[in-house]
Amino acid sequence: MNYFMAMAMDDIYVYATLGILAYVLSSVGLYKLAKRENISNAGLSWIPICNYYITGLLLKGRFTIFNIKYYNPEVALPFFAVVVLIGSQIPSFGLFLSIGAGIPIIASIYHMILKYKGTQVWIWTVVCSLLPPAYALFLFGISIKGNVSSNS
Repeated sequence: MNYFMAMAMDDIYVYATLGILAYVLSSVGLYKLAKRENISNAGLSWIPICNYYITGLLLKGRFTIFNIKYYNPEVALPFFAVVVLIGSQIPSFGLFLSIGAGIPIIASIYHMILKYKGTQVWIWTVVCSLLPPAYALFLFGISIKGNVSSNS
């Protein structure tokens, strides 16, 4: 019995370490991208929920969902992130709330990939939406490369 409990604790340590690493990589990536685009409060990329504010500023002027243009994604994205968090705590109805509010979050991933990568956008959006560490690696990778796609 103790063997299985120890094995489960090992898994928790591995997942926690991977989660922290993904958080640091995505924060560093967003921070560097914000600095590169002269966003004055780039340090907010280190604060959960506020990092969606930085993402919104990076996407300002190009953020659309179902052909509806959002002129202030820096306000909308943190709001939707909070709704996803709250919705995930509410039984049954919260699932629909989280899915609905998650659409703009996935759209932000799509637009970030479109802006900074420009190729195979849909494939990368699906991968990064299903595997958040992949999105963290994407953000970190584009922040060190320094190149921006021709779609920006």
